[in-house]
Amino acid sequence: FELATVRLDSASRATYDASCELWRDMRRIFDLSIDEGHVGKSQRSEFWASQQRFFKGLVVAAKVTAAVRFTTEALARGEAVVLSLWTTNESVTAKASKEDLDEGGSTRFA
Repeated sequence: FELATVRLDSASRATYDASCELWRDMRRIFDLSIDEGHVGKSQRSEFWASQQRFFKGLVVAAKVTAAVRFTTEALARGEAVVLSLWTTNESVTAKASKEDLDEGGSTRFA
């Protein structure tokens, strides 16, 4: 068993930074929509859940190149390979859920 930490390369970092800016802008629009009554506060948890799923997928995708490299190297050494690309966001999701409930919303994600 080997656990590998993979750092983002410059292209992945640029994508991540641009994604942060996009989600920041979407949050501003979402907050305005709540303020103007177009969207209910209870939908805030869905927004946060979507953001978490997006970034989880983005970070996992950034690991694929390194995973392919590790796999190729291991196979060249005659080793068997089993991959698991993962990240967790349970603590962030639980916090967002609690904050939404504290504001009187209803949480519809796990």
